[in-house]
Formats: sequence, structure tokens, C-alpha cells
Amino acid sequence: MLKKRLTTIVKTSCTGARDNMYKSLEDLMAGIYEMAAPDGIICNE
Repeated sequence: MLKKRLTTIVKTSCTGARDNMYKSLEDLMAGIYEMAAPDGIICNE
């Protein structure tokens, strides 16, 4: 199952689907920020 998913990711990356990649990256970053700051408050020191 994991191998199939990795294959799909690689295939998507290699077909020049840059918009999809960047969209996924934005979702990933949003998820990370959400975990780091559930209130939506991020303190840059």
C-alpha cells in the first residue's frame, strides 16, 4: 500500500504537475502550522 502511494507521488511529480505539487506543499505546511499553533497564533522570536 505504501509502495503504491509512493509510486503515485513520484509519478505525479514527474509528469510536470507542478500546480498539484505546490498545492500539496501548501496543504502540508498549513497542517504543520496547525499542529504547531492550534490557535493559529505563531510567535516569531
